Amino acid sequence: MTDHPVAYDEACEVSWPDVLMRWQALNDRDAMAGAITALKARGEWNEDRTLNPDDYPPLTVDERLELIALGEVAARRFRHPGHVHNAVLAGASWERIAGAAGSDPQQARERYLRWAQSQRELREQFPDGTIGLSDDEHRAAVKAVACDE
Repeated sequence: MTDHPVAYDEACEVSWPDVLMRWQALNDRDAMAGAITALKARGEWNEDRTLNPDDYPPLTVDERLELIALGEVAARRFRHPGHVHNAVLAGASWERIAGAAGSDPQQARERYLRWAQSQRELREQFPDGTIGLSDDEHRAAVKAVACDE
């Protein structure tokens, strides 16, 4: 076992600032190690450089897995479906939502509908809570998908 997460579920336990800092540190070291290797392979590496290659060792297998896990945590946070919901509530068209998400309007609608259904099911599991979508909120989400077609 490493001191760092090598799977998505483990990476979810890392604080958000630490996810970003660790991902950047690994990504930067990987880029530097690759650049040094490429320069050496082309015969362009000068040992008089102020950079020490030993400071930038190639990533280990576990570090490569960690980079993937941390990247997935970041990607899921950045592309959270709640952002689409807020855009829908603000009156954004599906054409514009799709453009922002890099998809087409039908894909955006389908993803949003799946999210809305999962949020409805979540509320059913916790009926006295405030998480998920109520019946009225779910109906409004379904209506929003039908609009602007």
